[in-house]
Amino acid sequence: MFALTSRPAKLNQDHSGSSKEKDGRVTKFLNFGLEDVPLDETDLGAVTNNAYAYRAMYNLNGAQPEPFFDCFKPREMTEDVENACVEIRLHGGTEFKFTNCTVSKIRLKETKGGITHLSCRVLTESPLNASLAELVQNMGEIIDVAIHGSAPQDQAQMSLNTHGDGEEAEQGENKPRGRGRKGRNGQQPGAH
Repeated sequence: MFALTSRPAKLNQDHSGSSKEKDGRVTKFLNFGLEDVPLDETDLGAVTNNAYAYRAMYNLNGAQPEPFFDCFKPREMTEDVENACVEIRLHGGTEFKFTNCTVSKIRLKETKGGITHLSCRVLTESPLNASLAELVQNMGEIIDVAIHGSAPQDQAQMSLNTHGDGEEAEQGENKPRGRGRKGRNGQQPGAH
């Protein structure tokens, strides 16, 4: 589960609006970036869907965590987060809630001290009208952001060989199958 509670971030100045016509209906989109979203060990595990991501990225043997490889560019995740909810609160108090967003180009940059910085692009279907003027005016400023969504690898694991509520195993299902060797008198042979 990709879930980041409200935290400070920078609203990137690079933004765009576009529209697409389909079946006579015009859909308007807003595309903007987020930078410097701080992630701790737990957040990094949630974003990558890997509980050991922090230990793989940071050397924990010193006084403070240090990146193993500080010489690389930020790591980019291979998959986007679809159907995300992105909530933005400007420091003036105005709040924006964008639903059904695509969070893409998710990059993770390790820093000394163990805080990983996330940057990403957000594409959302949004009415491009005067209500977004305040958001556009605050591009490049520090805001508070929360992101919630399901990553593609979050599909629930299906348990095999189990039965649903109220279902019972059929009569032959509990018996393990094997070669079933029988001795001369029809009994299982004993151990030697």
